[in-house]
Amino acid sequence: MVSCANHPGVDAVLKCRKCGRSFCLSCLEEVGEFHYCFSCLKSVSRDARSVYTGKLTASLIVGTALCVAIGVMIFLTQLDNFVALVNALGGGPDAMKTFLAPSMLATLAPVALGVAMFTFLAIGLVQSKKWALQLAVVLGLMVIVWRLVAIASGSKEPIYSPLILIIGPIVVMAIAYINRENLRA
Repeated sequence: MVSCANHPGVDAVLKCRKCGRSFCLSCLEEVGEFHYCFSCLKSVSRDARSVYTGKLTASLIVGTALCVAIGVMIFLTQLDNFVALVNALGGGPDAMKTFLAPSMLATLAPVALGVAMFTFLAIGLVQSKKWALQLAVVLGLMVIVWRLVAIASGSKEPIYSPLILIIGPIVVMAIAYINRENLRA
């Protein structure tokens, strides 16, 4: 009978799947249907974790970059109004009073909130937060509806704007959904 590689006086019962050395039951760990010695188990675990993290990192980095692009595009849709705000800040109380009309605030507040929320979502994706999936779905659907309503009402904008603001949120939602098992609290 073959002796255990770690315990010379003890009979070996199985071989390690990775290194092929013989071991007693106390020196092996069963993983699924395979047995590994402890040193090989560390190696296999480390290898599996690095492959897993690489895939997760790559897709979430794409999602994060897309969130930033969507935030920038949302801001650019109202760039003229933000420029007017900067001009009003330097124009004195009368200019600010005109600028702070309810219609202007109703336009800029959701845009500023959308930019902030997509920035927050980008942070959540980078940190693999579980809530990022729910936020991605809510923000994605809101932006898609917002852009579809703008298109239906005859908004004139460059072709890349609706593409980024409709396809982008769909891709971000898909990335968050694909990684749903990998997102943690």
